Amino acid sequence: MDLTPLVDNFAYTVSNGQAGKNVTLSEENYKDYLKSSLIKNGFLMAVLEFGSMNNQMRDMKRMSEELIALIDFETEK
Repeated sequence: MDLTPLVDNFAYTVSNGQAGKNVTLSEENYKDYLKSSLIKNGFLMAVLEFGSMNNQMRDMKRMSEELIALIDFETEK
């Protein structure tokens, strides 16, 4: 199954139109997949994992910026 339209639609929806594409999804293309608990649980786990990874990346960015500020402070002495 080509998930591109589904991903584009999801990105568009969660970003309030700032990302992805406003794609019309046909039930006919996805109805068999949405009946599968395995696939639905896989999507859920991906969403949860990406949320966790995004938080970790924000923390890493903040720590990197703090480290750069400390290095700049030390090199200015």
